[in-house]
Amino acid sequence: MQSEQSAQFNDIFFSDVEENLQKMNKTLLEFEKDPSNTKLLDNLMRYSHNIKGASAMMGYNNLSNLTHVLEDVFDKARKGKSKINSRIIQRVFETFDFIAGFIDHLKKTSEETDVHAEIDDLKKIVEGAVSHEKNNETREYSQKQANKEQNSDKDNKQIEFIKVHVDRLDKLMDLIEELLINKMSMDSYLDTIQKKFNENEKKVISPFNQKFERLISDIQYYVMQARLVPVNQVFAKYPRMVRDLASSENKKIDFEMSGGELELDRKIVENLSDPITHLIRNAIDHGIKDEGRILLRAIRDKDQVVISVEDNGRGLNFQKIIDKALDLKLINKSDQDELLKLIPDSPGKVPVKIQDLLYCPSVSTKDKVNEISGRGVGLNVIDNFNKLMGGRSYIETKEQGTRFCIQLPLSVSIIKSLLVRLNNSVFAIPAMSVNGSIRFKKKDIRTSAGQDYIIVDREDIPIINLKEVFNYEDTEYTDKLFIVLAKNGDETVGLMVDEMINNMEIIVKPLNKVLHSIKAFSGATILADGKLALIIDINRMIDHIKINN
Repeated sequence: MQSEQSAQFNDIFFSDVEENLQKMNKTLLEFEKDPSNTKLLDNLMRYSHNIKGASAMMGYNNLSNLTHVLEDVFDKARKGKSKINSRIIQRVFETFDFIAGFIDHLKKTSEETDVHAEIDDLKKIVEGAVSHEKNNETREYSQKQANKEQNSDKDNKQIEFIKVHVDRLDKLMDLIEELLINKMSMDSYLDTIQKKFNENEKKVISPFNQKFERLISDIQYYVMQARLVPVNQVFAKYPRMVRDLASSENKKIDFEMSGGELELDRKIVENLSDPITHLIRNAIDHGIKDEGRILLRAIRDKDQVVISVEDNGRGLNFQKIIDKALDLKLINKSDQDELLKLIPDSPGKVPVKIQDLLYCPSVSTKDKVNEISGRGVGLNVIDNFNKLMGGRSYIETKEQGTRFCIQLPLSVSIIKSLLVRLNNSVFAIPAMSVNGSIRFKKKDIRTSAGQDYIIVDREDIPIINLKEVFNYEDTEYTDKLFIVLAKNGDETVGLMVDEMINNMEIIVKPLNKVLHSIKAFSGATILADGKLALIIDINRMIDHIKINN
């Protein structure tokens, strides 16, 4: 019986079975012409094994049992225990047709066909006694159904799924990015020349430009959809991994997963395995003592997905973490005293300064290195992953246990953003970090405890002067201020800029590895005039400001 978790992979399964069936038909035809070629029997064995393994994994036991017997036919022939003659070849072709009918029936009804009669005939073939009679009504129905469903639309059967090499998708994405850049250049050019047009000329050009923009948007949407894959492609391996690690450590662990159906950019999913693996291994080795629970979740949060690993174990030993950092000379004695004051006395988010210690290479609270952990590389892997994928991680302590969270964008290629100007430089702020924008006068600014702030909807919003953050010389407030309201977790801050240019979709280009240490930026983009604009990472920039202050 098929599980709900595997049902979402039916389309891929059907495509794989049909592909292997096609190869089996072709290979058996070649073997019929050249029965001395045992390599063809090896191939037939492999294709049968592929279908058997996939069927068993998906919970289709009838098909798995049938292809297991089919394997026996080819296995005995290649070992010389039986000889495949023309009657057996014909009978095997009929089994191929039966499997094709089985799949068609499964697609339409989600129910498996009975295979006992087919298996009995194949076993008689292995034993050397081929039966040419239909044994029961089920066998007769199945064969007729297979022929009917396969032959009725044999010549015009619609292909529902195709396999496309990822290189082609990547190339297509590159072309979309070039198209968007050229579209931005064209818009800039049109803005310039339309000033010379009269109203009638503008009315002629505007509809064409709008239609072109819609077409580009649609192409971009469907290309990006083609790049999305379910995170369960990564999640699916962890139940077995947890079971094996728990067994090796003599621990009893209840492992639960949810949200595997959520989709992310293929590039993110490809790189997601290492961070999750290290978090789960840490939970088993550091968190759970003898018995406990681990939860792996993926949750959609607007334009982001949050991946979390939570355990109900011993929690974090902040004292030990800080002492270890001192031993490794990552901090000095005064730093230690300051960090000890930051240790939370109630559940909640771990302070950024302490969290950064956990992400340092070689920091581990494990006294002895074992096969699971102790080398201090686990959480550093997560930090590197965040830099590569534009993610952000945070740690939460609970009444019992710890939750590690990784916040990720749905795509790493094209994002919506707000372009802003500081002096003559343009910067991009991701739209998912923007709450709104307002204009203020200098006289509306208030100051408390050395922090400037403004009041918006009866709420105090602290102001961050980006010119000060980026070390500009002219950092004085002007009479009229542009403030971008940006989100940093649960809090809102105001970013002071010289001008808000416009909202637009931008192509994200990764920063050179040399620049990864710069906390304020997550990437760069190319503007319509060909110039480069840095993309501000709001969360990392604000966390960095808090640490420095």
